[in-house]
Amino acid sequence: IEAWDEVLKQADAIEQKDPGHMAALYLRGAALHGTGQSKEAHEVLTRVLALGQPTPELYKVNGDVLARLDRLEEAEKAYRTALTLKPKYGDALVGLGGLLLRRDKREEAARMVLQAKEMDPGSVRVRLALATVRAAEGKTAEAIKELTDLPRQSWTPRVALALGELYVRAE
Repeated sequence: IEAWDEVLKQADAIEQKDPGHMAALYLRGAALHGTGQSKEAHEVLTRVLALGQPTPELYKVNGDVLARLDRLEEAEKAYRTALTLKPKYGDALVGLGGLLLRRDKREEAARMVLQAKEMDPGSVRVRLALATVRAAEGKTAEAIKELTDLPRQSWTPRVALALGELYVRAE
């Protein structure tokens, strides 16, 4: 949360010099989302989108916020818009894959996350997403392999926790 507090301070500094600045609003929306204030984040990001210079990153973050608010159809539209603007956007592919998995569209979720893996095979975020998809498909061994194939030095606490959960399922 401390890092998000710093981002909010940066947004404040920019807005003092230039109220309504697109970058400041984007930073504020991302920081609010990062601190769990999704409703407020969505309000800010909606203002940024209305400024008329949307970026794939903006649509992706808005998709994340909408997904957290359980506005799944709108979130899917946001992710797909991000991918229309930037077809090989790994974070949007992962976000859309996770959303599709929540909507029980496992095959399409797997396709999205596999595309992200093709672009960035060493990404911890992508591998965690793919392990989640594989586990949902009942392919626990494949899910474990996705994570254990990562270089050990890249393992985060989330990887260790996910592997622990997967090993328990495998027994």
